Amino acid sequence: VVPWIFLLVATTYESYKTKVGVDIIIFKRYFGYYMAYIAITSITFGAIGYISGLLAGDIGNLGDMVQAIGQGFGKASGYFITVLTLKIFFGTSWELSRPWALLSKSVFTFANQGAAMGARRSAACAVADPCRFGWIYPQLLVVVGIVLGYQIITPLIAPFGLAYFSLAYAVYKQQVIYVYANEYESGGQFLPLLLGSTLDVMAAGQGLLVLYLLLSKNLWGTLLLLPLPACTAGLNAFLKRAYFPILENLSYDVAIHVDQMVDQAQAANPVDDFSSFCYMQPWLTQRPVHAHASKAAWPRDTEAGASNLGASSLGGGRDTEVGLDAPLLDGRQGGAGPGGAG
Repeated sequence: VVPWIFLLVATTYESYKTKVGVDIIIFKRYFGYYMAYIAITSITFGAIGYISGLLAGDIGNLGDMVQAIGQGFGKASGYFITVLTLKIFFGTSWELSRPWALLSKSVFTFANQGAAMGARRSAACAVADPCRFGWIYPQLLVVVGIVLGYQIITPLIAPFGLAYFSLAYAVYKQQVIYVYANEYESGGQFLPLLLGSTLDVMAAGQGLLVLYLLLSKNLWGTLLLLPLPACTAGLNAFLKRAYFPILENLSYDVAIHVDQMVDQAQAANPVDDFSSFCYMQPWLTQRPVHAHASKAAWPRDTEAGASNLGASSLGGGRDTEVGLDAPLLDGRQGGAGPGGAG
């Protein structure tokens, strides 16, 4: 439901014009939604640990409160193991079976079957669904965030992450190659987003580990790991400043090299692709027009009716439609075309 809401907002309210732009904005917001989900869940378990200790009378001072919150953070890993198990057995099966696509296309075909369905609607039923990268990548990054955030606190979570990515690789490889159809060419715009998001997830996981060690009163572990999130965030900032502009724009030296290579290839294999046909007036290159019957119950479905319709159109009758079997007249024919007399 969440990505559909993001899609509706991006296409209607914000009016994004390109499909890659819509997918990128969905990716950013969906990724932020998942990171907020992980953070809120961890904080909630920490608060539950504090409230439980307070009600049990185990919290007598500030140190007991901090320790109870730290233990609550550790208990959140059990919940995330359940989440990974659900994604392993249900998420990958849902993606592989695609029941929603099967249901929607079946209903569409049933509602438009028979003579009421035209050629365009019949073709629309057979069109493959697009590969929505802005929906797929955040689902992979949320598993990365869970594993990186809790694999030190609870090492048992790492095998579940390995099992998920092993199945996800096979499932999405099948879907991308044989099921989905790519609607656009992004030009590699998702690469810097994925790299930056992965480093953000890594920095957040390291920060969570530092917070857990601090709440667990592990002073030396906190001091040793405290520079790690700052170093990861600094590396991410350096990559964005140094390399991401190169991915978005072609450098001057590379542009010169590409032009030289193209000039050498053209000099080795000269090709005269000039065509005077492209510079003709549109009415000089007009082809015969034939109406396409999109429904079975076409009122003029006989050859006689089609001929009469074409004759009435050429004869100056009130029916101004183009004849089904008669070519358009131009200045090269005997009719009154745009450039000649009748």
